Amino acid sequence: MEKLLKSADELHSLIVALVRRYSEYSSVIPNKPYWHERDSNGCNWDLNSWTGPREDVIAVVKKITEEVRYLRGKYDIASPG
Repeated sequence: MEKLLKSADELHSLIVALVRRYSEYSSVIPNKPYWHERDSNGCNWDLNSWTGPREDVIAVVKKITEEVRYLRGKYDIASPG
């Protein structure tokens, strides 16, 4: 199955929306996804940095991991440049 192409901004909006479902983590902000060569899962983007209290970041990442995994399987981002 071919993946749909989204911009980093579009993916960022989807991920922020996942986080915002949990009002207790309102201070947590995921940074934009970044492009990389395809990994072993066939995905060309990932998240590596978050802003907010460490404990809250860890908690919300656990809550949205499966949904982010789904997004990684469905969407690619355009390579920079």
